[in-house]
Amino acid sequence: MLATERVRSWCDDPNADGCDVRMFAFARLLPDGGVVVSDREPPVRRFSASGARLADIARRGGGPGELRNIIAMRLLGTDSVLLFANNEMRLVRASLDGRGGSSETVMPPMTVQDMDFLGTQLAAWTAGRVTRAGEEATGAVLEVFADSTRNRVRFTYELPSQHEAGSGEFVRPLAPLAAVPRTVLGAGGDAAYTAASTYSVHVVPAEGERWTLTVDRPARRITRAERDSVVRTVRDRATRLARDPRLKGAAAQAEEGLRQLPTRHAAITGLVVLRDGSVWVRTMPEAGASRVRWDAFARDGTRIGQLALRLQEQLLDGEASSLLVGRIDDAGVPTLTLYRVVRTERE
Repeated sequence: MLATERVRSWCDDPNADGCDVRMFAFARLLPDGGVVVSDREPPVRRFSASGARLADIARRGGGPGELRNIIAMRLLGTDSVLLFANNEMRLVRASLDGRGGSSETVMPPMTVQDMDFLGTQLAAWTAGRVTRAGEEATGAVLEVFADSTRNRVRFTYELPSQHEAGSGEFVRPLAPLAAVPRTVLGAGGDAAYTAASTYSVHVVPAEGERWTLTVDRPARRITRAERDSVVRTVRDRATRLARDPRLKGAAAQAEEGLRQLPTRHAAITGLVVLRDGSVWVRTMPEAGASRVRWDAFARDGTRIGQLALRLQEQLLDGEASSLLVGRIDDAGVPTLTLYRVVRTERE
């Protein structure tokens, strides 16, 4: 078993300068012991190792030099950060001191399912169109450049696609409680992906042969209480939306989604590849549990161990020996903590 020992935290005081983060979409450890943190909107906040706010990186807005969203972030060396904003289709190289940087327009392919940085190279997970959303399709991870003629396939993969033939750029939403395919790219150039419905993860290391991790852990059944809660939530939301004359079909669409409710949860609910290539798999928690199991594996597939984290905690950065964990508690208060990972006993 693995356990954690606290090293340092940021935003222990929710009223501290810069600690109004609504969600931890991104957080990266800096060589000086500090961090950069952002939700899916600018700015990116930089904090020192002692917790002081040092600078805001990138501005929120629609004017020159401003961004409306951030969907990918990666450190570039020791003094810059890479950002990609899909509203503006802009790749930004921003200085960590908040004094600006450079940007260029980058147009991803039409069938993008996710975007991130493979190491420090902007990359897109693309998938072919299918007859019905959720059918498996062959996709590719593309290195994406401002000059699209330079785009290069890094590797191909197979996962359920949401790009239906004839739907243009529209991506069909999954049914409530359906397994959400997971795709991740690591800072070290490693990648991993899973359909999530079963405990099977495909790993593409930066070097060496790709491998598949399969664990005999069946997905648990959806309880009656969980199903009833989702039905109430979906129907209540559809009723509210249907009050808008433009959304009169909301109720019918909601009922269609409810007819597709699965009987079992996803086996995997999170997937992270850390800087050292270690792969961390978040499993579906038991009904009513306050903690969730994470399984850790080295870049070559060797099992590292099992760690229990609170439901609200998410892995954001680090390596097998140290983890940067973000948490938004039930009151909406954010805390970011660096933990040392220790082994407590044999599994």
